[in-house]
Amino acid sequence: MKKIALVLLVVVVIASMSTLLFACSKIAGKSYVLDSVVVTSDGASEESIAEVKASTENAYKDAVVTFNKDGSYVIMKGETEMQKGYYKQDGKNIFVSDTEDVKTDGDPDLVVEGKNLVWTRTISIMKVYTIKLTLAQKK
Repeated sequence: MKKIALVLLVVVVIASMSTLLFACSKIAGKSYVLDSVVVTSDGASEESIAEVKASTENAYKDAVVTFNKDGSYVIMKGETEMQKGYYKQDGKNIFVSDTEDVKTDGDPDLVVEGKNLVWTRTISIMKVYTIKLTLAQKK
């Protein structure tokens, strides 16, 4: 009897945790701020990598990304609107577009990792740089 009760308890706990994790991963109605930036590049100097990182951090410092419940998003830096558009969330993947017709095929623009969002992008400035921005939920 104790084994059955223990198994039922474990099932209830796992189901509760799954529900909680799923609920935390929805971005609608939440705002995010820059948490960290990691820049990598094959063949680029440490100085160049540091410059790209500093430039990226400066561009997104104090910026707030808000995902509205209507499927739109806005990036604000103080009172200045930096960017706006639309998004669709498909599980942990988030796709963005300038228009309401957001395509969900291909690689996602952002990925939900726990309570954070990770945006990985590649730029080419003489060398190819991979920039990974981690956005934390605004408290």
